[in-house]
Amino acid sequence: MSTTVYRDGILATDRILQNGNAYEPTDDKIRIVGNRKNEVIAMTGNFTVALRFIDWYESGKEDGKFNIPSEVRDPAFTAVIAKKISKLADPAGIGVSLEYWNTGVYPLKQDPRQYHAEGAGHEFALGAMHQGATAIEAVQAANHHCVHSAFGYLAVNLNKKKLEIIKGR
Repeated sequence: MSTTVYRDGILATDRILQNGNAYEPTDDKIRIVGNRKNEVIAMTGNFTVALRFIDWYESGKEDGKFNIPSEVRDPAFTAVIAKKISKLADPAGIGVSLEYWNTGVYPLKQDPRQYHAEGAGHEFALGAMHQGATAIEAVQAANHHCVHSAFGYLAVNLNKKKLEIIKGR
């Protein structure tokens, strides 16, 4: 439950967290990670699984060696990882690598030149972006129209030199 969106170097998510039968806002659905703090993880779905995924990912997952623990494979969970990379090393010339992790053992590579959305409000977000909305505006549209997407947004602009989490309504 929730919505995660990527467009034009911006990774954004809503702030909803399901805690038992209650929904509450959280600031933990997007994290800046990696040795050089050049990676961003945004999550949708089961938050307990999300925290396990972050622990596994930050514990030193080596590129090419995935071996995701079974307790992290949950059909209700998706992680979107955006990495800042050298524009010279990027075939698209954008400087962002984009991966989607879900129930499989391997990440799905996505084209950062396109816009993407995951989670309960993804249809609203995709529709908004089709009409020209930014990633943040797309999350706001999902928050307005989807009961499982709420409490504002968290976003990171991967086009900036230093990555920072932005919080808004």
